[in-house]
Amino acid sequence: MTASDPHNLPVYRFGAFELDCARRELRRRGEVVPIQPKAFELLRYLVEHRDRAVDKEELQDALWPRSIVTETSLTRSVMKARRAVGDDSGRQAVIRTVHGHGYRFVAALDEGEEPAAVVAPAEPAVAAEPAEVPAVARKRNWLPLAAVAMLVVAVLAWWGASREADGASMRVAVLPVVNDTGKPELEWVATGLMSLVNRLLQNHGIDVVAERPVLALVEAGGELAATLQQTERATHLLESKLGFEDGIYRLEFTVRGLDGSAESRTAVANEPAGMVPAVAESVARLLAGSRYTDARRRAVSDDPFINEAYARALSLEFAGRLEEAKRLFQVVIEQDPELFWPRYEYALCARNLRKWDVAVPLLEELIAEAEADGAIAEQAAAMNSLGVLHYSRDEFDSARRLFEEVRRLAETFGDFERLVTAHVNLALIARATGDTGLAAAYLEKAIEISHARGVESLPGTLTNNLS
Repeated sequence: MTASDPHNLPVYRFGAFELDCARRELRRRGEVVPIQPKAFELLRYLVEHRDRAVDKEELQDALWPRSIVTETSLTRSVMKARRAVGDDSGRQAVIRTVHGHGYRFVAALDEGEEPAAVVAPAEPAVAAEPAEVPAVARKRNWLPLAAVAMLVVAVLAWWGASREADGASMRVAVLPVVNDTGKPELEWVATGLMSLVNRLLQNHGIDVVAERPVLALVEAGGELAATLQQTERATHLLESKLGFEDGIYRLEFTVRGLDGSAESRTAVANEPAGMVPAVAESVARLLAGSRYTDARRRAVSDDPFINEAYARALSLEFAGRLEEAKRLFQVVIEQDPELFWPRYEYALCARNLRKWDVAVPLLEELIAEAEADGAIAEQAAAMNSLGVLHYSRDEFDSARRLFEEVRRLAETFGDFERLVTAHVNLALIARATGDTGLAAAYLEKAIEISHARGVESLPGTLTNNLS
């Protein structure tokens, strides 16, 4: 039942949780659960009005009584509250979405008294140096040394294994966006929008070719479609062109199957990044086997301004302008701190700038967060990046432990491409520590996995290292 403190502020109990209004604590089986102030106030308000669905405007007025905020702020608070009580967008045992209206508290609650409304304190500012690592499987930047990078990139470029979607092998190569607006200041859209589309397609459960191999092949010229099919096992290309007319941006895009099929569509918006979600959703509908992943692993924001900043940051990162990219990733993080991949990219920039004191705690935080959420791909990506950091500092034991864990996660998740990379990385550590026999064994295993996935031609760098 609901107990009261001396100040007549109740403790609401539901399931394994207690919401203590006097202490402003959420507890699970007696242990305090971290929860941000706005998320606490949202949960409390929904509990207090649990007899009905509360619309979004009412919640915004209650949580931000003297401020004008976007719906994104409310969505973030709902997400944080759900995470604190073990809910998510799929499992809504405590906070249920009432579509077209708002939210309702639906967990069984002991009867008790209702406290008076309390104005929530201001939410603390986001830390100045947060970070995160990319990847809805970004297959790059694994090992910083030039020779190592060549080896890993070569393995990935030739291996190109795809995941299975409803039993059918499908892999999309997103090409750089052609800037046909006549505006040179929009050069960033080529790689920036390309990367955003990649993230969202992965959120739909669609396997994509990593950006760097695509960019390298585009630069090299030649028969792009045939090369992507041979080296990256791509089954579809996504071509797009950005135009501007009468104050409106138009993104014309074509999904081109390597069997000769083609489907074309056009998206319009007031800003370039505003079209990305619509494009990804349209492509996902055109391709079989697509599906959304957990909302906690959103690839991009609901806010076009944030998405544009994210796209610009990615473009700067690809260009090697890491300090500038890092500053823009920080802007994205401050606006939407729930996004995993901008924090991951921030951490990569810090790592590659050798700012270890920033990169290490951030990567460790991302690993713990992904593990708590059951986000295996994200956990493996962050672990791999932290392993690379330790490797670059000759901390081979720490790097080895992380790469071994990446290998285990990749086997569990069926991520064969990351599994190959884990074996290559372990081989590099074995070679660096003088165990050439073990290094050879790891490389032979990488080749075995590649052959098992139908890749017969392997890069010379891999076979040379094995020799």
